Amino acid sequence: MNILDPIVETEFRYGSAMGAGIRIMSNSVRVSDDRIPERDAYNYVFISRNASFEEATNIVTEELNRFRQSNAPHIKIVFHPQNQHWQRIEELEPFTYTARFIMVLSLSKPANAVSDENCRVLGKSELEALYDFEFHMYEPKGVDYARHQTEIKLDTYTNSEEFEIILYSLGNRVVGTVELYSDNGITKFDDFKVHEDFRRRGFGKKLQHFALSKAYRNGAGHLYAITHDDGFVKELYKKDGFTEVGILHTFRK
Repeated sequence: MNILDPIVETEFRYGSAMGAGIRIMSNSVRVSDDRIPERDAYNYVFISRNASFEEATNIVTEELNRFRQSNAPHIKIVFHPQNQHWQRIEELEPFTYTARFIMVLSLSKPANAVSDENCRVLGKSELEALYDFEFHMYEPKGVDYARHQTEIKLDTYTNSEEFEIILYSLGNRVVGTVELYSDNGITKFDDFKVHEDFRRRGFGKKLQHFALSKAYRNGAGHLYAITHDDGFVKELYKKDGFTEVGILHTFRK
């Protein structure tokens, strides 16, 4: 089975669960969240696998025109991993280019969760501590952004059954989290972060193994993560059994 197409479909449902609007068009999909236009993960145009170069060119040109006529902070165009027309897209106009790697793990043999009472699924009584942690992690982007982003995320976690948040805490302080989003037998491993004061102490590994074990117990056949890093982070995933199955080529202006 080609795992890429189910992952792409899950990505759109994930965006919708996070509150973004999903508009399916001919050979493209628009994902947009007007609440925080700066949220890269939920504001982009996705060019499908079957779009020809002419169709891709028209989509990009339309996006450039829309961008110039609006107050949007940026435009972001993402290509399906099997659509290779991204190689010629800079013929139109220079863009900032990034690659994100889709890493997949079969959960037939999940990692064993390390027994640690500090690592567990988020409970409602811990929302305040999670708010403080999330706010701190987003604060470098600005206080208003951090407050708005954190409020949206916690509201989503509270009201959606598709998400499970795994956290590591010391006392009443959250020091690391990872988000699991389950859909149609696939689980997305996302937003994996540890407070900078607590890194390189094994908390992240415990979070990761607990999350993999939880996804397996929930019945997922595959778990996937998307990383921007083609060096250190990607190699960490490989060491834990993940396989690279595709690259999302992303252009931003």
